[in-house]
Formats: sequence, C-alpha cells, structure tokens
Amino acid sequence: MNDERIEELEDPNEWDFESAEVHRPVKKPRAIVSVAFPREDFELVSERASQLGMKTSEFIRVAAIEKASVNAEVYEMAWHGGSSVSFFVMGNLSASSSQGTAQAQVNAPSDLTGIAAD
Repeated sequence: MNDERIEELEDPNEWDFESAEVHRPVKKPRAIVSVAFPREDFELVSERASQLGMKTSEFIRVAAIEKASVNAEVYEMAWHGGSSVSFFVMGNLSASSSQGTAQAQVNAPSDLTGIAAD
C-alpha cells in the first residue's frame, strides 16, 4: 500500500458512514502455553474440571491465576448434615501459610465465621 492510499484511508472526509459495517471486536492479545502432564495428573485435573462444570483449559487457567494471586476463593462447599461442612479453597490461605491448595473439614457452624460463598 502506498502513502497516497494510506492518506486517503486516514482522511475522515473519505469515510462512508452510511455504509459502515458492524464487526465483532477483536479479542485481546493472548499467550498460548503448552503444558505437559503425566497421564494420571492430567486425568485428575480433567476430572476435577468436569466436576466443577469447567473445560480443562479453563480450570488450568483459573488455577494458575489463583496460584499467582493473593486472594483465596472458595470453589466448592458441601453440607454433610448436622454441623459438618467441607470446602475446597485455592489461593493464599492465610498470612502465615504459603500459597497453595487446601481441603478442610469444618466441624461446627461457628468455624464458618467470616467465610462467604457465592
């Protein structure tokens, strides 16, 4: 494309607003990463993603972002009747612990103080 054509395209007086076409926005730039898993690990990850209603790639992306962030998020809570509930948390679990994943058993409703779930 020559300079004259570029100038013509950049000139608002040359734009045809009456025949404008609507297009979907362009996706944000992204990086595509290849990750190798031993078969057993992949099956574990894939199965867990399915249990949470997520695609495997989405699960891996969310887990990686959560691991890199400082916020803990409750992914799943299950009531076992009585005063027993379990939950699955990923992220920074406390100021004194390192980032990671934890599964915990809560034995009394008072143990849930300050925990909110969507």
